[in-house]
Amino acid sequence: RLGVELVALRTHEPVHSGSIGVTPKMTYALTSLGPWRPFVEGGGGPLWSELGGRVPEQPAAFNFVVMGGGGLSYFLTSQLALNLGGRFYHISNGGTRSTNRGLNFGFPYVGFSWFLF
Repeated sequence: RLGVELVALRTHEPVHSGSIGVTPKMTYALTSLGPWRPFVEGGGGPLWSELGGRVPEQPAAFNFVVMGGGGLSYFLTSQLALNLGGRFYHISNGGTRSTNRGLNFGFPYVGFSWFLF
């Protein structure tokens, strides 16, 4: 599957800030298990962050986000699924500015997906 996600992040330490971006992504799911579908996913795209210039890892407001992960979907209908999974995110400026250490984090998640077709 191909899709697009809105990425919205909020940090509280070391500073309060918000980030927003859009991430085109690709998901590969096994469909032979009925409504249960294990999947792997990955994607990346632009990200604007208030962290720019406020922490050493982020010298600019414009960054890129790359993500990868996997999990399990349970299809409630043919177009609506409940998802349980985990993701790893890397945020950096992609070498567009000096100091490109970036930020890494991983987290579990639960959510819904809606499919157009």
